[in-house]
Amino acid sequence: MKINFRLKSCLLLVLLISGISFAEEASKPILCRTVECNTSGIEDENSKAMTFDSEKVVYIIAFKQADGTAAVTDKELLDEFNKNRPNGVKTHHFRYKQGKEGAVGRICVDGKGGKEAIVEMMAKNKNLVLVSAEPATKEQLKELGITTVPMSKPAAPRGSDKLSFVLKDALGREIRSEDYAGSPVLIMAGSCWCGGCQQDAEPLRKIAEQYMPKGLAVIRSVSGDNELAAIDFAKHYRLNFPQILDTNREFEMRYNKDGWTFLMMADGQGKVVFKCNNPVEEDWSAIRNLARAMIKTEDANQTTVVDGVRYMNKTLERSGEKETARQHDELTSIACAGDGTVYLVFTRNRNGDNDVLVRTYNGTQWSQDRPVASTKADEYDGTVIVDNNNQAWAAWTSNAEGGPAAPNGYAVAGKYNIFVTSISQAGEPNEPKRISLGEDDSMHGRLACDKDGNIWVTFSKWQNMGGISRDKEIFVRRLTNGQWSKQVQVSPTDVPDHEDHSEPVIAGSGNGAIVCWSWDFHQPEGYTKQAELPTIFVRKVDKDFQMSRAVFVSAKDTDVTPAVGIINGQTWCAWDSMRWDGRLKANRKYVCLAQADVTGQQNSGQFLAVSEPMTNVCSPSIAVNKDGKACVVWSQTEDGEKWILVKAEYDAGANKWKQADIVESQGNPRFCSACFDNKGKLWIAYSIQKGGKREIAVKQL
Repeated sequence: MKINFRLKSCLLLVLLISGISFAEEASKPILCRTVECNTSGIEDENSKAMTFDSEKVVYIIAFKQADGTAAVTDKELLDEFNKNRPNGVKTHHFRYKQGKEGAVGRICVDGKGGKEAIVEMMAKNKNLVLVSAEPATKEQLKELGITTVPMSKPAAPRGSDKLSFVLKDALGREIRSEDYAGSPVLIMAGSCWCGGCQQDAEPLRKIAEQYMPKGLAVIRSVSGDNELAAIDFAKHYRLNFPQILDTNREFEMRYNKDGWTFLMMADGQGKVVFKCNNPVEEDWSAIRNLARAMIKTEDANQTTVVDGVRYMNKTLERSGEKETARQHDELTSIACAGDGTVYLVFTRNRNGDNDVLVRTYNGTQWSQDRPVASTKADEYDGTVIVDNNNQAWAAWTSNAEGGPAAPNGYAVAGKYNIFVTSISQAGEPNEPKRISLGEDDSMHGRLACDKDGNIWVTFSKWQNMGGISRDKEIFVRRLTNGQWSKQVQVSPTDVPDHEDHSEPVIAGSGNGAIVCWSWDFHQPEGYTKQAELPTIFVRKVDKDFQMSRAVFVSAKDTDVTPAVGIINGQTWCAWDSMRWDGRLKANRKYVCLAQADVTGQQNSGQFLAVSEPMTNVCSPSIAVNKDGKACVVWSQTEDGEKWILVKAEYDAGANKWKQADIVESQGNPRFCSACFDNKGKLWIAYSIQKGGKREIAVKQL
């Protein structure tokens, strides 16, 4: 039987398998599941087992339910395992089989210490029974795709192992490798949707907290994602160091060929002295030892905390912020009311404090900016809609509730939640309502109005998995006659917890709503095999919160940051897509569009790329009016530096999208939003660069 492998996050792998002896059982029909894969090791030719640095061995743990008879799903078995999985133990390659003795799961564990910790956990678990715990043979590991590259071998000094980069961070500051001259630097590379990258954020934060005040510099390189995803990730994991944007993975791939999570450490001369993938405790220990050996007491005075982030002084001197604090306005959202009023909501960062502001247009002139949420808390990512009665509503993310000032630079130590309020025609907000419920952070709130005038809000909420806050689920609530509904999960509940769901958007559809999001898709049982990697999915929710089946609209590229609109009764989705260009030998990004069947039938995965292949694109926005007029608006850059604002219009008669036109080419326009007014005019809001700051601009077409 042919087994197909694919590279995901940390080289995630789909395999068909059932027994402890992987090869001899591979032909039997079974269900399968994917989790993070450890991607490297050293082969010992004198042994049937594969041994790793520090005598690390991959063990195969087999376990089943306690009674051995009742049928359970693979999700239930893995969820039970993850409930008490010891922190710091690296597991991967979960497999599952329903047999005569019931459900049996098998999972790979790194290291003898990891094996012993899992065996001890099993002994205390009343719902699971240990079947066996054996070292994986060389043949088994080869079948798994684990290579023979050293897991944590210090990097050899080669030309490519000298740090060299100039990249913007998630807050818009230019970060250069030369800024770190004389200081040791620890860099983690990974995406925001990768489960292993989320899992490794906590040990990275602990090392940063311990050693950054003593002189170690820490950077997270964000692979493929744009600003908002990186900001959400940093806020959730309380990371107070730069998040540099490697949006087409060019920087990371210069140093790393083996997947995520990737860690490297450079000395004060910029020479990379350590590399590893999928770090285990021995790797974190090695990093701590290197940090202690390389840091110098004088290094601690080379940084300054701005906006809750510890920057090198050289970075801030170049941006002029050692003398003057900057203003940074971005993340726009615009909505037009039937009475002609236009509402613009955006995020302003001034003197390190994020606030959400509103600006209104009364048909003649724009008002002064007024606060929607402007306290000592960290408030950002505002969005606005107008309902059927010309009432404006805004939503945003804030950590306004809970705790005193946080020591890590954030204004309030409470968890992040989604808040909603109504806004008067003059731009005055009413009392806000906290919408998200739970013990973990909620982010990325988006609003819609259905034909009955009900207000819908969707958001993502981080989840606890195996004692670690990682992966997200999608929820909705609805406001009807002044009463909010219960919180209802939209992301599927019949898939494993490690399926990450993020960046939800929503559109009113009849007396219900359409929710669209990006799913880090591992082809779980019962779902399509035509999609993988982060994939755009849609789902219809009716007035009774009954849901159609979640269906995919993109395919096998890296697809994130969706937008959704209803055009002449049909659901259209737009998103940011990254794929490998074999001719250029590099990743390129596109804005893509697809019409979605939300009846629960599987879509074809066919879509239209409305942009040219670019170094980067900025999240698209779909605008639709009541007459079926529609367009999609986005920003793009060919060289990674100069941005232009672009739109593509929908030809309703021909049922196709027209060629894209340039809307603005000055000021590096970013973070756009669009809407139509009651006269059919298109309004576009965006952020432009002026000198060392960003401010909001609006264009009417």
